[in-house]
Amino acid sequence: NMNEVLGDRPVVNASTALRGTVPGLQITSGTGEPGAGNTISIRGATSSINGGSPLVLVDNVEMDINMLDPNDIESVTVLKDAASSAIYGARAAFGVILITTKKGLTDDRFKVDYSNNFAISTPGNLPQKATPLQTINMFKEVGLTNWNNNSIDKWIGLIEDYNLNPSTYPEGNTTVDGVVYNLRPYNSINDMMSSYGFQQTHNISATGGNTKSSYRMSLGYVNEDGILVTNKDSYSRYNVSGYINSHAIPWLRPELDIKYTSSQRKLPESNAPYGIWGSAIAFHSYYPIGSIMNNNEEYFYNSPSYLIERAFPTTTDMDNLRLAGKVTITPFKDLNIIGEYTINKQFSDKTQFDPIFTYMRSQDNILENSTTPANSKFYHTDEKSNYNALNLYSDYTY
Repeated sequence: NMNEVLGDRPVVNASTALRGTVPGLQITSGTGEPGAGNTISIRGATSSINGGSPLVLVDNVEMDINMLDPNDIESVTVLKDAASSAIYGARAAFGVILITTKKGLTDDRFKVDYSNNFAISTPGNLPQKATPLQTINMFKEVGLTNWNNNSIDKWIGLIEDYNLNPSTYPEGNTTVDGVVYNLRPYNSINDMMSSYGFQQTHNISATGGNTKSSYRMSLGYVNEDGILVTNKDSYSRYNVSGYINSHAIPWLRPELDIKYTSSQRKLPESNAPYGIWGSAIAFHSYYPIGSIMNNNEEYFYNSPSYLIERAFPTTTDMDNLRLAGKVTITPFKDLNIIGEYTINKQFSDKTQFDPIFTYMRSQDNILENSTTPANSKFYHTDEKSNYNALNLYSDYTY
């Protein structure tokens, strides 16, 4: 039962909601960016073919599980054995996840449900860089005597003095014989993080019906702000679904299910040398952050936080429309002839831009542009896919 699985957990997508709920179903987080999907495998099966991912069927038709509102799911069944391939073909070689969505009521009731969830996220485990003294001692241990015109021995002595008397070097550095020695430790990774990320979800549904007809309508909204400074890493999604069926004619039962999803994902990206994530990893702890005056002008260092502030957020908009019709004919008792036809249209729109801006290089106090005019480009990509599925089958009980 999906209601019991969800509980009050602050999940954004259906794959996250299933983590740890089904034995043998492994769900691994990806990048951790807002709205990022997960890698799904059954019993650890992987392959170069489709990444070893299981086949996901929503009401008997293939669908991206991350575009589905978890609150619209009624039940989930996982097929792990080889029999799934016999039923669903080669595409099901790595297992099958069968998802059934919620339908209407049949007991003359009308019900309205509303739920919300608010959550705060913080990074759980950030890497700790070597201190300036540890870093320069390492340079010495590998046989270096100079690094970027800095004398290793003199540098070690200055850092040791700074550690004993920080107030002696209020700027966190000193200049000896025209060479700048950075002494203060900086935490560029913490500097690029905001205090927390905020996430909110809202869901409302109306369900009703009787033995002759039933219906369900729902609206869901998700907004997730990431943990980076600024609001350039974010994800938002709207889910709209509607279902109706009729059983007015005893031998004929038509059903119509409509699902629409609209999402937007933003993530800052920079074409500057090292980039945002590369600089966060590669820059030593003595690389300064903040700003510096040069020829009576203020320039900011190329720290990860500054690259984020100046970066243009890569924006990906996705719209997914799915129309599913189903007709069940019962010519005589215990025999059902079923026909299903689904149309799934997906539209993707991606925008990227590499702006040019000037910064002071942290490693050597040299002014540099983030990119060249030739590489400062604007990208806009549109993609569209159409998927049609027809299922015809029958069942007989005795």
